[in-house]
Amino acid sequence: MNTSPNILSTPSSSSKRRSTLPWLIAVSLLALGLGLRLYDLTDQPIDFHATRQLRGALIARGMYYQMLPEADESTRSQAIAFGTSTGQYEPSILEYVVARTYLLLGQETLWVSRVFTSLFWIISGAALFSLAWRAASPGAALAVLAYYLILPFAVQASRSFQPDPVMVMWIVLSIFALYRWSEHKGVGSAGWKWAILAGIFGGGRRADQGRCGLYCGRCGGCYGALLTWNAPLLAQPAGMGHGNLDDHPNALILRQPPGTRLQLY
Repeated sequence: MNTSPNILSTPSSSSKRRSTLPWLIAVSLLALGLGLRLYDLTDQPIDFHATRQLRGALIARGMYYQMLPEADESTRSQAIAFGTSTGQYEPSILEYVVARTYLLLGQETLWVSRVFTSLFWIISGAALFSLAWRAASPGAALAVLAYYLILPFAVQASRSFQPDPVMVMWIVLSIFALYRWSEHKGVGSAGWKWAILAGIFGGGRRADQGRCGLYCGRCGGCYGALLTWNAPLLAQPAGMGHGNLDDHPNALILRQPPGTRLQLY
């Protein structure tokens, strides 16, 4: 009789360990991913797409000298001229953040951009891990996170001085918010919260690199249309031959008969 509490507590403690272990591995992967991106931090930005990175460096330098009160007028005008000569293809948000950091540090420190883009990629990795956990399983989420963080091309591209890492972060965050919204079936205060966050994240994507904002809009539009047009399907009782998928927000996709609107997407 005295051993009953211990017997009852063993499954609980083991289940806690099983639920905690994936998060510990995920944190380790995120730390490893950040370390890989910050390796050789002070190297010149010529390791990946040098032309694109130097363009961002010129824009950030022009903004920095424009904001620097004690800058020499000839140096200021020259830096601004070089920065504006590169053309304006998207809002220079990342370059502005980097220039502001230059101002706080009191000098032009080019590796600051590498820190920002690496952190943005790590944030998107954390959101992707949570999304994959909810949509699939902890093991699948760890596999996705490891691939996302350790793939050699991703390591090089995500530490480069260009807005693409920021773009990826906004896209992943917006899709994560849309998935959380779909879990609440778009109703209630929680549904509104995730709908607003999806709009904010999608707007961030639109502001950072306007031409790619269509990706978030198409994803949200298709997902919202599916949930709206097929709302009666979500009300079907469980046990209709779909197993545990009946309670999953994506079960409506599997329930689509041939020839329905799903084929449009």
